[in-house]
Formats: sequence, structure tokens, C-alpha cells
Amino acid sequence: MSTTRLRILLFGCLAVECHVSGLEAACVTLAWDPPTNNTDGTPLTDLAGYKIYYGTASLTYSNIVNVGLVTTAAVVNLPTGLTYFFAATCYDTSSNESDFSAELVWTSLLSNVSLTVNSAQGGAVPGTVTANYGTALSQAVVNSPLTAGTTQYVCTGAAVLGNAFTAVSPTNVTLTLTNNATLTWQWATNYAFARVSGTNGSVSGSASGWVAAGGSATVMATANANYHFGRWSGDVQGDANSAALTLTLDRPRTVTANFAITASPPNITQASSGGIPPVVCLALAEEGVKMGIWGTVGADLWVQTSSNLANPLAWDPGENLSLTNVAPSSDGTPRAAPQNALEAAFVPAFQWFTPTVDPSCPVRFFRVAMPYDHAVLAGNVLKSKGYQTRLIVVRLPGETLHDVCYVGEDKAYVDCSEDRFLLALNYSGATIREIADDYGGFVSMNWTSASEFVFTNGVRELVSTVVKTDSPSSDPPLAIAQASSIAVNF
Repeated sequence: MSTTRLRILLFGCLAVECHVSGLEAACVTLAWDPPTNNTDGTPLTDLAGYKIYYGTASLTYSNIVNVGLVTTAAVVNLPTGLTYFFAATCYDTSSNESDFSAELVWTSLLSNVSLTVNSAQGGAVPGTVTANYGTALSQAVVNSPLTAGTTQYVCTGAAVLGNAFTAVSPTNVTLTLTNNATLTWQWATNYAFARVSGTNGSVSGSASGWVAAGGSATVMATANANYHFGRWSGDVQGDANSAALTLTLDRPRTVTANFAITASPPNITQASSGGIPPVVCLALAEEGVKMGIWGTVGADLWVQTSSNLANPLAWDPGENLSLTNVAPSSDGTPRAAPQNALEAAFVPAFQWFTPTVDPSCPVRFFRVAMPYDHAVLAGNVLKSKGYQTRLIVVRLPGETLHDVCYVGEDKAYVDCSEDRFLLALNYSGATIREIADDYGGFVSMNWTSASEFVFTNGVRELVSTVVKTDSPSSDPPLAIAQASSIAVNF
């Protein structure tokens, strides 16, 4: 037999969404008019049934349903969110089958669709949602830039898989949700870069701030007059001794340029001078015993007495004496004006002093002592003359402490060897570390720590401390050194 082509109609009102076994699925009902004639025009008298063909590509039907001799049929369990193509045939009692009917196209819409949102650094609002098909959504990141110490994260945009979207800004997108989709916020990493200049120089090049991970920064160290570049310290990459550096920001980096004094005049050294240490001599005069005391102008002395040299505790507190008289020169001519801080600090003094004598004691011993060392003396004397001075104590192995007095105008420190009473004016940089380094080299010893201090009423008060093994970048800047609340009497 030959059959006529069928006409197939879709009843849209009968096409419904349904749920099968807990999974979202679609059900569509098809209806058609039965054929009445064969293709040759003769009446159709042996019609036996119909077959429904469908698939997800035009004219490619992967599914066949034999519905029998009916004019409506339901196709169930269709996955949603897809477009389906339907056609029908009829067959007679002899299994002769007609050609395909005209193709019908139908799209099954999702009733509920989900947007999964991923953000490596959080901050996504509102984040993952499930909504009705066609819902308009706005998604944003609210924590960009995100700073975690010396690392910064910046949201640079979004990627959406499975749905069209509009990028309003790097941290905001809008979309109409028509499919199950995934939105992934994209983040870039920045690292903190800081360039620091030590005293007596400057650093140019890339500014301190955030630099993209893998980016680069360049720095150039330039020393002030009479100084030279020493080396870089901190998170250095490359040759730390090169004044110019290029750094890759594969991690946070802070680099500090360190400078040292150069082209300095030679250190000034002189032997015992100006009554160092202070000494006493006795003279007899008509009015009784007189003491001639040699020392340094500006020194405060104790004139002590004892009747028993064998007992070191037998010295009485004695009397106080301030030296104010400049000693005459050996040839009687006026003394020349001081040429440097060393000469200004230790101007020789000579002064007569009449002690109080106990006539009941047949034998008395006298001595003079200074209640502080010569570095403190130099600081007091020079400050009274308008110099800018700072007192530094350097700690050496074996709990040994040594004081020096740094003089800003001379860019040098006054040092006195207490055992040999050898005075020196040693040129160095102005920082505590530079002074300690220079003094350690001067005496060929490794220093352990050094502190700036002030001396008031016989008590030392620490201002700031540097530990040799610490990074120079952690040293306290001179300009903001703060006085400690701890008084140390040593």
C-alpha cells in the first residue's frame, strides 16, 4: 500500500513540565488528524497505527515510539533545557509505512536554573543562586582590593560558562539566567614593594607601593657628598653591592640602601693631655696645705681623703670641685683656639684647692676622681659650647661596655682609652650601627649591641638600641628616637 503524508499538530496547552523520579523532566503531548487516502488517491481502509520519531537534531531521530492506532500520544521523560525535533509516520496491516510527516520543533524550557558562583578570595554577592528561567540577576564582588599583610588581591573580571552575561565593571556583571551556568570571578595578585634609604644618601627608581606579581621594580642608590654606597639589605635580588638593582616581585620585597662615610680626613689621635686623668699635687703655703689639681675645663671632681690606704672602703665622700681655670701653656703664651672637637672637649685646666684638714689625724691621703667617664665629659663640655653631641655605649664580648661621644659637626666620635688615656677623634657615619662598626674595627673586636643614651644626675637613660645581628632595616631612625622609660645605672 501507499499512504498519504500525515499532518501533525502540537497542542501547546498540553505540553507540560513534570518531575519524574525526583529529576526535572519534560512531557509533551502530540496530536494529529488521521489520513483517509492512499498516495494514489484511493480510500485508506487498512490503517493499523502510527509511529512517533524524535531527537535533538533536525531529521536525525534517535528515538522511535510505536503508539498504535491513536491520534494523540505523550512523549515523557524528556531532559529539560533542550530543543527536540518530532515527526510521525503511519503504517497499514501489511506493515507498509508512510514517509515522515512535516517536522515539528519544540524547545523544553527549564523551570528552575542555577548559577554556581566561584571566587578564590570570597566576597561574592549574592553568590550561588537557583532561580526561575529568565530571571535577571546582578552579581558583584564587594571585597576588592583585598589586603593580607604585604599581599594584595584585586578582582579583574568574571567568566561565565553556559550563559550570556554583561560585564558592567571588573567587580559587577548582569545576566538573564536561561541555563545552568557557572560564574568564576578572576583575581590578580600584587606584592608590596618598598624602597628605603639609609642616612647620608637617597634612593630613586620605582616608587614604593603595590606591584603585580611577577612584575619588576628598579632602584638606584645615590650617596651624599663625602659618603659612598655600601650595599643593599633586605629582600635583595642580584648583586647587593651594585647601586642599581632590578627586582622581580615574585614575593613582597623591601630593600634598604646603606651608605658609609668616605673621603674623611684622617682620625686625630693624641696622647694624654689636659689633665687626663685628673691628678693632684700638694704644696705648702703660709695658709697651710694647698692642692694643685690638673684636669679638664668643665670636669666635676670629687676630692676624697683617707687615713688608711690598705682599706679601699676608707675613702670618705670628700668635697666637690668644678674645674674652670684654663691651665697656662708650657711657655706661658696664650693657648691657641681649638681646631677640632677633640681639642674643644679637653681644654687643660689647673686649679688650686684648699682641702678641709682634720688636725686630729696625723696622716691623710688625698685623691681626685671623676664620677663619669671621659665620653660623658666630652658630651657635657661640647654641648655647653653649642656642639651637637650624642652619647653611644658599645657592648663588646665579655660584658665589656665602652662609651663614645659622637659630634655631629665633625661627623666623628670622641673616644678615650681609659687604660692608656689615649684620646682619638674617629670619623664615621652618624647611625648607631655605623659608629659601633667603626669602633669595633678600631679595637679589632666584634660588637654585640649598641645604644644611644643620655646621662643625667649620675643615671644613664637609654634612648634606642641596635643589635648587630638584626637587619639594618630594623634600626631605629635617628630622627624619631624616643627616650626609654628604663633608667640603667652602669
